[in-house]
Amino acid sequence: MTIRSQPTIRTATPADQQTISELLAEAFLHGDLADWLIPHLDTRARIYPHYFALHVEHALTHGYIDMTADGSSVVSETIIRAQGLNAPSISVATNRGTSRRDPR
Repeated sequence: MTIRSQPTIRTATPADQQTISELLAEAFLHGDLADWLIPHLDTRARIYPHYFALHVEHALTHGYIDMTADGSSVVSETIIRAQGLNAPSISVATNRGTSRRDPR
């Protein structure tokens, strides 16, 4: 029987913004829509960290981000307020891939 250690989870702070932005950029770099959004891989790799920094800043201000102590995984939840609706948006990114759930 193999016993796996549980990762230490902590709430992210503004000091973690760059680490989280880089993790999200890496995780989404080859995502389903990546080629359609920004066709050239080199351009996408240059733009994504700045793009995700905006989302991280928003999540840190209006939601929360939990992350592993080693920075290899993050989970964020923010409330999207549009047209009078409060819809949670949950994103998960790890150094192994991504998942996103937008319940509507």
